[in-house]
Amino acid sequence: MASSDELRLIARVARMYYEWQMRQAEIAAQLGLSQATVSRLLARAQQEGIIRISVNIPQGIHTGLEETLIKKYGLRDAIVVDSINYDDEKTIQKEVGSAAAYYLENIIRQNEVVGLSSWSATLIALVDAMHPVPRRPNIKVVQILGGVGTASAQVHASHLTSRLASLVSGTAVFLPVPGVVGSEAALRVLAEDENVRGVFALFPRVTTALVGIGAVEPSHLLAASGNIFSEKELAALSE
Repeated sequence: MASSDELRLIARVARMYYEWQMRQAEIAAQLGLSQATVSRLLARAQQEGIIRISVNIPQGIHTGLEETLIKKYGLRDAIVVDSINYDDEKTIQKEVGSAAAYYLENIIRQNEVVGLSSWSATLIALVDAMHPVPRRPNIKVVQILGGVGTASAQVHASHLTSRLASLVSGTAVFLPVPGVVGSEAALRVLAEDENVRGVFALFPRVTTALVGIGAVEPSHLLAASGNIFSEKELAALSE
């Protein structure tokens, strides 16, 4: 058990650090201690019950659920978004997009290769919510899904890739192919194109992939683009 003199020193260090907001180096200099000793005394303060640290989770923040998801599925991180309107798909997309934008702004680093699966209403919300990221050299934003639907609508995929690249001061790399082709023969022809091969070569180097995952039934965005899947094909996918 610690002596009263030791407890007095532990308590003084704890007050200086937690109440007076002094840095450990400042405490060490004022008390004539080493910084390692100050660090050890702060650890003792917790052991002796002199300080008790608690985290008050704000309403609408689901840290416990996020940690459960991380452990269950072996994730690096997870973010659970609390929506104010569970019946409004657009509201949900906007709030998920905003949370994803904040996350991306904080994790993106220099030399990243960001893969963008551009046909997603939530990813559009992400790009809409993003703030320009302070310049980090050599970032590439690669379109990893070709255009879907009518030829005019395929411009949308390139536009979103370009917008995100601009926000992160990076280089946009476009995938000049349709998202779905009618035959394996068409796929082989496209895959042999020099420009397409150059984009494909970047896929293994993708460090962050932004992918919207939804239902098999196409979203309003995809359906309005002239979605090429027939009802029969959607039924097959559902099975």
